[in-house]
Amino acid sequence: FNTLYTMKKHFQCSRIGEFGKWLATMLMVMLTFSACDQYPYDDKEPEWLGSSIYEYLKSDGNYSNYTRMIEDLGYIEVLSTTGSKTLFVANDEAFEEFYSSNPWGVKSYEELTRAQKSLLLNFSMINNAYLIEMLANYNNNGMKEGAAMRRVTAVSVLDSVPFARPESLPVSSYWDYYRTKGMYLLTDNTPPTLMYFTEKHLAQAQITASDFSLLTGKSRETNDAHVFNIKVTKPDITCKNGYVHVLEKVLVPPMNMAGFINTNPRLKKFSDILERFCAPYYDAANTLQYRQLNPAFADSIFYKKYFAREGGISRYPSGQSVNQDMLLPFDPGWNSYARTASGNALQSDMAAMFVPTNEAMNTYFDSPEGAVLKDRFGTWDNVPIDVLPLFVKRHMRTSLIESVPSRFANMVDEDNSELPVKSADIDDVYIGSNGVVYMTNKVYAPDDYISVYGPVLLSANDAALNNKTKIWKWAIVQPANDFRLYLNSLVSRYSFFVPTDEYFQHYVDPVAFGKDVPAALRFWYNEKTMSVNATVYAYD
Repeated sequence: FNTLYTMKKHFQCSRIGEFGKWLATMLMVMLTFSACDQYPYDDKEPEWLGSSIYEYLKSDGNYSNYTRMIEDLGYIEVLSTTGSKTLFVANDEAFEEFYSSNPWGVKSYEELTRAQKSLLLNFSMINNAYLIEMLANYNNNGMKEGAAMRRVTAVSVLDSVPFARPESLPVSSYWDYYRTKGMYLLTDNTPPTLMYFTEKHLAQAQITASDFSLLTGKSRETNDAHVFNIKVTKPDITCKNGYVHVLEKVLVPPMNMAGFINTNPRLKKFSDILERFCAPYYDAANTLQYRQLNPAFADSIFYKKYFAREGGISRYPSGQSVNQDMLLPFDPGWNSYARTASGNALQSDMAAMFVPTNEAMNTYFDSPEGAVLKDRFGTWDNVPIDVLPLFVKRHMRTSLIESVPSRFANMVDEDNSELPVKSADIDDVYIGSNGVVYMTNKVYAPDDYISVYGPVLLSANDAALNNKTKIWKWAIVQPANDFRLYLNSLVSRYSFFVPTDEYFQHYVDPVAFGKDVPAALRFWYNEKTMSVNATVYAYD
């Protein structure tokens, strides 16, 4: 009875109180006459319940592409009798439009590979039954109403295991071993998510109509629902094992943020910088599982991870720890992105990135502000990796909700410095599976490059300099002090006297002269650990 009532409750919301009184009365009657009456749905299903998801799509006649995928992939039983599902489908007319233009270049159903069919079907499926109005709710230590904008799909990361050709691998040394032979590489080893715009969530998050328009390129009316930027034209078709929602277009799984940045030729300069912060890691669990599913497969599967605090990895492939100041705020390739450090659930938000186009990167490099980099290093490719985390972090946002156009004026970076983005800076927008990429015609460089800390940062990593400032830079950025917050203030004015590393070769720290056993310290920069060491000497 509970299951039937749950499936039917959207028809009865206005009669809950009446229903409760009726239920109490009926329970009394049933207790009195239980031996005489039989519950009517013991032997038949309610008329309002309808057929199964598969039966509905098959009998309608307008969803032959979807039913063929269901049949070819062996999902007939799953979508006829099993559990509760939510399916976002497109009709045959939408598929004809898809065959005329799509990122895979397929021209007909027959040209779809099994992996492509699996992605189309499973990405459009959620393993729970949700009405459109209920998609905005989720349970996380209590019901959060109107707070959800994402769900995990039914896609398995093993539905498609691509082979990365040598020329497609990042340029950094972590990939050199596979440079000549390529590798089986998952862009992430967590399942992709589906995102949506619903009336309840937009209202609760205070995302405006103009925000929605800039993000999706579409306009909307009250109570409209969109999956990514595709409108739901026919919601809440009730079936006995879930709900079907009809979309105006075929839902092709989008890339995550990193995937889009890496494959968009207009973003190549920023992509080349971003790719210096990732490495391949062997995926033992998925390799074993894939070999069990495909006995002829004898290779290894790797996954790509970025050096990052949220969702990323904090050790190099060698096992050595990554310095905290080299970690990005989050892994832009993490499909299951969530602000876990803030206690936020996956459903509640996405990430965002402001990514300058190649033209914007060149304009900045040739500007008076960017000259501080160009004069020292000549090209973006020559800028040392130690200088770049601050640049990349400045363009990464941990919350899409706090990064919609109506909130641009209030945005600050993690150092509380203003992030001066304007709507006019946005050339294009891509909604990925884990966040939104704003393609910008401007660069938002960190204050570090133009403050009195800038010469320390740049000199520490300038290969042409004999007298570097690595020791002084290390002292400035120690988490216990982080003098960057003071030195980067563009309101205050400083005179800053900076000793070079050469000075420390001759400087002997006198902190222990007055002890029973006199000693002295000499500081030096350890290139292997990228930190400062001190050697203790007996003092004469």
